[in-house]
Amino acid sequence: DHRGILHNVFIPLVIIILSNFVSKKKKTIFILSGVYFISHIILDIFNGGDGIFYPFYNMMFFVKTEVFLTMDTHSLVSVFNFGFKNGYTDPEVGIHIISTEGVGILVLLLILFLSKKYLYKKEML
Repeated sequence: DHRGILHNVFIPLVIIILSNFVSKKKKTIFILSGVYFISHIILDIFNGGDGIFYPFYNMMFFVKTEVFLTMDTHSLVSVFNFGFKNGYTDPEVGIHIISTEGVGILVLLLILFLSKKYLYKKEML
């Protein structure tokens, strides 16, 4: 399964380490590739899970956080769950108001915003 082989923390780590050994012109490409892999992993963690420590640990890490309207009782239900499990998480039945994928995108944007702010502050010093 590609979520174990290609979606682990070691691939972006290797890319970022290799970026220190290439020319300045190619370094940007390496860093952008590392950021792409990291963002892809973060989004997939919120969308069913990823084998982030594969091949050393085969369980899938997931974060599931949702608010949805149930069809039978017409009530709002919130879910927050995270951890390791075998396979992907199953979607809930109901009308999603806040989806796990939406929270994943929000987390990714927050990380990018904070890293940009940190890098800008570092350049000013």
